[in-house]
Amino acid sequence: CAPRAPPLPRRLARLAAALRAPREPRERLLRLARLGERLPPPSTALVAADGTRVSSCTSMVDVLARPSGSGSLRLDGAADSRLARGLVALLVQGLRGERAETLLALDPAQVG
Repeated sequence: CAPRAPPLPRRLARLAAALRAPREPRERLLRLARLGERLPPPSTALVAADGTRVSSCTSMVDVLARPSGSGSLRLDGAADSRLARGLVALLVQGLRGERAETLLALDPAQVG
């Protein structure tokens, strides 16, 4: 029996539940696209950083995780498609202020 993943951080769990709530797949995709519209423009740190491109992705997606002074993560991301931008926004907003250990312990299947 594999060990259970820890529960999702509260903010990420709330966002994921809101995205899963509609019964219609089209409405779920629209919610994801709207979430992506709230993603801030890429920071200068993301633009200047090497190695931020997500491999094996059909869209151009960049994600940068940096430690903040308090030990939590500062996530930044950008994507060239509406849906990919929504997924990046889900991570950036859902994991804001969390520690690196939380990010590393995530089970993507939990986000759904």
